[in-house]
Amino acid sequence: MRLFAAAEVPQERLESVQQAVAPLQEKLPGARWTARSSWHVTVKFFGEVADARVEDLVRDIARVARSAVPVDSRLLDVGAFPSLRRARVLWVGVDDPESRLDALARQLSRVSDQPAETRSLHPHLTLARFKVPSSVEEVVERFRPFDFDQSGFRIDRLRLFRSHLSAGGARYEVLETFEFSPGLSL
Repeated sequence: MRLFAAAEVPQERLESVQQAVAPLQEKLPGARWTARSSWHVTVKFFGEVADARVEDLVRDIARVARSAVPVDSRLLDVGAFPSLRRARVLWVGVDDPESRLDALARQLSRVSDQPAETRSLHPHLTLARFKVPSSVEEVVERFRPFDFDQSGFRIDRLRLFRSHLSAGGARYEVLETFEFSPGLSL
């Protein structure tokens, strides 16, 4: 199974993102836009996991999540990887002011069969992908500032997703939900 752990952003915030970035869609014809239903913050990608390993992985994620502290977050700005001048991925940033999601990703790396990630986690919602690196800087700058719902939201759980790949794109299935410790707060 192709698995990853992710946090979700409240639906009303996703609605504000969808409305704010709608003008970009007609201005960036080379972009392959992701469906709002697939917008999430990937914390750790586990890749292909053998069926025999899934039960242990679920147990390990649950243990890590129980020790996690909730994250008070908000939406940031539109950006791109590796840059707005050579975009492969267009995204909306998700604030991780105390790097708690990054710490969670590092803990999950320890229970994963995947090599540990050397870069810090950059929490985001993937809006679009480009097959060929594209300069999106001029278009993004034209529409800044983006009118996202800036009210904060709390990330207090992870979900384990299974990714089903097809020619029409990926479809995500929630396998498990892991609540952070209710006794821990900011």
